[in-house]
Amino acid sequence: MASRRESGKRLAVRRTPIEKFADARRNAPAVPRSRQALRGSDRGKKIFFLFTASRPARVEEAIIERSERQLSEDSIRRETIDVQGVKTEMLTGGTGDTGFLFLHPERGMRGSETFLRKLAATGHVIAPHHPGYRLDAPDHFKSVDDLSYFYLDLMDALDLRNMTLIGASLGGWLAMEIASKNTARMSSLCLLSPAGVKTSDRTSRDIVDIFSLDAESAEAMSFHDPNRFATGIDTSDDMELELVARAREASARYAWLPYMHNPKLSHRLHRIDIPTFIIWGNDDRMAPPSVGHALARRLPRGEFYVLDSCGHYPHIEFAETVAAQISKWREQHVKSAPDAVKGAA
Repeated sequence: MASRRESGKRLAVRRTPIEKFADARRNAPAVPRSRQALRGSDRGKKIFFLFTASRPARVEEAIIERSERQLSEDSIRRETIDVQGVKTEMLTGGTGDTGFLFLHPERGMRGSETFLRKLAATGHVIAPHHPGYRLDAPDHFKSVDDLSYFYLDLMDALDLRNMTLIGASLGGWLAMEIASKNTARMSSLCLLSPAGVKTSDRTSRDIVDIFSLDAESAEAMSFHDPNRFATGIDTSDDMELELVARAREASARYAWLPYMHNPKLSHRLHRIDIPTFIIWGNDDRMAPPSVGHALARRLPRGEFYVLDSCGHYPHIEFAETVAAQISKWREQHVKSAPDAVKGAA
């Protein structure tokens, strides 16, 4: 039998983005550390993310300084928390008892700031960066399921009670994973174009493969009005490049295979026993509204709402509207004091 080499054929092996990024780092020529956050080829059309394990102190300080300046204008604070030995940063704002825990999408926190400020005007908001998106994640964090246990520990550590859990896209998937395990600390759930549950047949995609797109195309497809909201990536800004790189690699780590869903989660939806509000853009080109319709029907207490002239990230395109809808939803479904602490102590 002729060998593959002799026959002129080679076996095609599909490699994950993480493996590609690792190869790119190993094979890349030396570059100044300040430029190691990202290197682009073909004038930014195809982007390979190259970043160091430990960023320069001056870059870290500049990121924090700029972020603090932007956030302080609206009394949103940045804090660091250690949960069972895993450190992460989180944004907090608002007053009163904790009302909202926000889980960001695969793009990270980028673009969510206005929504958080609007939400903070109605209650206390906590918005952590998922491990790996801003600070390094432990090696054993490999899936959204792993993240869900981290957040259960975080809620225990902060003693959160009677809260509304909000998740956008990948964050919506994460929110369902958490709620399928334990809802004792939650009064309601709000999902913004969530990934996580496959509703179509095995040969069809429910959500566009973001790893097959260059960054510019992915941004354009994410919004109804890309000229207004798809700001693109400033390739001259090392700080922005590193956060974008981290978000893309972390998303590949957690959601590459199976792509953007957990086959087991669909069999656990019956465990989500709290009111669940799903908001979807009618012009979502990343995942069609039909996915949301099907998901709402499978949740015990699911309600579905379509937002006109909106793409995949309702909380970015309609920050004020979505914040008001979620705030109203929370008011309608806050548990009584005895119910709020039952099973959460």
